[in-house]
Amino acid sequence: MTVQFGRRALNTILLFVCSTTFATGQTAVDQYNQMRPKSRALFEKWAFKDDRLKDARQLFIDLPTSRRSVFAAITNALHFTMLTDKAGKKLGVAIDLVESIDSIAGEEVGKGSDEQFRLYVRLNPGAIEKLDVSREFVHAKDNTIFHRGFPINYRQKGSFPTLQFSISTDRIKADIDIDYKSSGFPAALFNGHLSAANSDVRATGNYPTHLRRWPGLIDWWDDVVPDATLELVRPRSSVPNALVKADHSEFAPESSIVSAEAARFFKTWLIAKRLDSAAEFMATTINFCGDLERTKNEPLLSARNRLLLIDTMVAANKELKNVNKLSDALRPVEPVDPWIRVIDHENKDAFTLAVVTDGDARHFVCSSKVSEITAAAGDVRSRKYGSSYVTKFRFALENGRGGVLRLLWKRDGDAWQIGAFDAVVA
Repeated sequence: MTVQFGRRALNTILLFVCSTTFATGQTAVDQYNQMRPKSRALFEKWAFKDDRLKDARQLFIDLPTSRRSVFAAITNALHFTMLTDKAGKKLGVAIDLVESIDSIAGEEVGKGSDEQFRLYVRLNPGAIEKLDVSREFVHAKDNTIFHRGFPINYRQKGSFPTLQFSISTDRIKADIDIDYKSSGFPAALFNGHLSAANSDVRATGNYPTHLRRWPGLIDWWDDVVPDATLELVRPRSSVPNALVKADHSEFAPESSIVSAEAARFFKTWLIAKRLDSAAEFMATTINFCGDLERTKNEPLLSARNRLLLIDTMVAANKELKNVNKLSDALRPVEPVDPWIRVIDHENKDAFTLAVVTDGDARHFVCSSKVSEITAAAGDVRSRKYGSSYVTKFRFALENGRGGVLRLLWKRDGDAWQIGAFDAVVA
């Protein structure tokens, strides 16, 4: 029997063979010497910036493996992403959009997932206009939670992996990363998309996924970092004791009522698994915030948000096993914002309860317009506390890939109900 391969399939096989053949024994010097000209030009421009260094190759050699691998992966993807307009006219390759590099972020201990495994760059004039007219990228919902400081969001079309350009409001700077896993919601809460390893080419499964879209990248890091998925299963700390014990007695007994209602909701959902009863804790109109794929039917978005939260609850019950108490299913996640005031409560081993300002509550709901995001930034702290609370937690999955979810609780008459939710980069 004769087996025939198409040219594309044969090329893919050859890439895997080549990557296996040449990865072993590669040094940082080999990696530097094999850089494509445009990648090397960007790296050397960064190395020589402010006359801080005269030996770009030595700087590359001295970089941590995670930074070298992220530079190699992203510039490789940019090299092999051709831009075309709606008529099919070529606009150049994506790497031509980059004027210079500001910094290379690899595995950065203590930083959020949206601050790791990415390039911070300055864009060439007209870059955003090319992204606007290109068939390969779409101007997606702008970021208000993720990629702080870079809210203008362009995602590459097609199946994953995809490039993402997150651009500053002055349209000069950008943060570029690769998403190796789908950002579809609620799957993103359970597949590792909200973890830093989603953008790390070394993480299990990401390298062959990379080659399916962008050829030629050599996996020279295999012998150096045998398992890059440790970040996914590394336990996160609970809410710091100093925060838990802070005196916020001015919010009692109201905060006690919110805490009790939240606990009833979680127990109804995760232990009793009665989703119909759990849905009674939701407001009629719910807002969803997050840089995640949702629905293409925007006119039905308001109604869809309620169903989206229910879908999330269904997915969580499917993933979580043997839930006898809340701490079996949930882990508290400390706030990163000092303006969010953590409240001590009975179930602090499962979820964080915090009171937020009215301005923060408005910001939580999200605006899809950059102009509104910028305008809101000035007065987001100027309102009083007490009308809104937030519960924040991570799903306790065995594989460590549980994403972080926040629920905004608002008063509706005498009751406290969920008025908004969002997924958060840890």
